[in-house]
Amino acid sequence: MKKLKQIVLGLALLIGYTANAQQGINYKALIKDDLGNVVVNQNVRLQFTILAIFSNGSPVFQETHDPIMSDANGIIITNIGDGAQSLSYGAFDDIDWGSHKHYLRVGIDITGGTNFVNMTTTEFNAVPYAKHAEIATNVSGLEKISEVNPETGFSQTGWRLIGMSPANYGTIGQNAIDLSYSSNNEELRGATGREAIAMGYNVGAYGYRSTAIGNSSKARGDYSLAAGSRAQANGTSSTAMGSDTFATGTSSMAMGDNTFASGRISTAMGIKTTAQSYAEIAIGSYNTSYVPSNTTDWDVNDRLFVIGNGQSTATANNAVTVLKNGNFGVNTSNPESLFEIAHQNGRPTPTNSNSNGLSIRNLSNNESWQFYSHQDGYLELLRNKSHKGSFNPNTGVYATVSDRRTKKDITPLENGTLNKVMQLNPVSYIMKDQTDSKRNLGLISQEAQELFPSITHYIEESDLLTLSYTELIPVLIKAIQEQQTIIDSQKTKTESLENQLAKVFMRLETFEATNN
Repeated sequence: MKKLKQIVLGLALLIGYTANAQQGINYKALIKDDLGNVVVNQNVRLQFTILAIFSNGSPVFQETHDPIMSDANGIIITNIGDGAQSLSYGAFDDIDWGSHKHYLRVGIDITGGTNFVNMTTTEFNAVPYAKHAEIATNVSGLEKISEVNPETGFSQTGWRLIGMSPANYGTIGQNAIDLSYSSNNEELRGATGREAIAMGYNVGAYGYRSTAIGNSSKARGDYSLAAGSRAQANGTSSTAMGSDTFATGTSSMAMGDNTFASGRISTAMGIKTTAQSYAEIAIGSYNTSYVPSNTTDWDVNDRLFVIGNGQSTATANNAVTVLKNGNFGVNTSNPESLFEIAHQNGRPTPTNSNSNGLSIRNLSNNESWQFYSHQDGYLELLRNKSHKGSFNPNTGVYATVSDRRTKKDITPLENGTLNKVMQLNPVSYIMKDQTDSKRNLGLISQEAQELFPSITHYIEESDLLTLSYTELIPVLIKAIQEQQTIIDSQKTKTESLENQLAKVFMRLETFEATNN
């Protein structure tokens, strides 16, 4: 016959009292054989002996129970006081629980016979009956209970709501408080961690000093907090709050709906956000997932802050991504520069609300400029979403818009431009804030303004006069045209004079020939 190796899960001491009959002491045990195998679906017979004063003291009560069938998990549950009492000792109802300590010795025969093997002797840490006058009928609230930890074999004492079925709970944690209701024994629930607190429906506070609140929330990590519906705080010192939130990293926090914080000291908030690396913060909705370089320590290639703006798993997207190296990205998951903006094809136009590109806006009058990277490589510049020019991807040369369809009141430049150009004063100079000695070439804005005021612009905020060298090009073209007109006119005159001079030479030659 196999020898019984271990009886665990011990005692639940129920404090209850009715006018007709006192309740027994609830007893729950996990049965294993000498090989450590759980004994399932098998008749087991128990013998309970209650000893007074010392663990090896004199018996004051003994009873034998009919065979009890262990369940699929190897657990048996019965009530001490409901068995066949031995006439050699006193009656169960006559035990003076309040006078001194009492101990329980358990004998067991896993074959269902009467060849009992004495197992543990455990002290009762709570008075099992409401014998005293201050305990009233139909007591409600918490009761102090003691159960044996199956892992350590030691008795643990905590508090649980009166009247709860021990079969639906795990072993009460030492000094734990269990205010929860467990509907079945499909899984071990309640406050099983040392100094843990469980409140709500089908919750579990398993970690040391952990707290589980709400509906089916689980606090598995030491010092963890799980609150809400199906929130799970698995990491040490982690916090999970909301609906279906998971905090698995040490000191991590997951809040909202279906959020997941797996990195150490990470935070995920919103809906379907994930914070996977060390110290990462993810907020918003449906941010993109990735494989971090390090989940427990700082790595410059990992994310630091993320704002998700996706609407589903299929459309997951990051509105903002900040990496630990300082790179800041808009609409990108992995910015490769200090400031990077990513956008889809389709540049903004005055007639659509497309937000692609970078926009700089003045809130006083809603004036704005946009930069848009075209799919063919051109960098476009737009004002109020109207195209104004672009930079060539091959040469970097800027091409401005000069389409007739964008212009009105078109008039030619007035004559006399050459004369004004001749009055321009090209100079070389060094800027006052210049740090090198390289000389620059150009014009003086004030001098150019006197001749061509339209190519200058006064900046009131800085009190400076600017000059558009680009707009000087048409002026120079006009001057060249006027100069060419003069050249053509002079050429015509020169040709006429050359013809006249040729005729004079011919007459002279004729005259000389006649005289000779």
